[in-house]
Amino acid sequence: MNPTDARDTIVKEIAIKAPADRIFEALTNPEQRLQWWGAEGQYRGTHMESDLRPGGKWITLGIGRGGKSFTVRGEYRKIERPHLLVFTWLPDWEENAVWCVSIWTKRTASRRSA
Repeated sequence: MNPTDARDTIVKEIAIKAPADRIFEALTNPEQRLQWWGAEGQYRGTHMESDLRPGGKWITLGIGRGGKSFTVRGEYRKIERPHLLVFTWLPDWEENAVWCVSIWTKRTASRRSA
């Protein structure tokens, strides 16, 4: 990454109490993603297609505020199931936008009960 790219990087960390496999499936399975992806009164996904492999394409269609249709598409860049998912994010409402999103889950040691 060059210094220009680093300046444009946003890092957001969240904690989700779920196994890594479950999170990965919720992000990549079209039926599951449409169940949670959206914000009431702002937008919601209506259709998703996913070719889950490096170089594979994905697309999500949806409805935004005022009933306006939108499309977000991208390409999977790197997949290390279930801990790493890297893909581009190309929203139709931002001309010439090219975002790269990386999602990873921490590997945790299994806990033993005493």
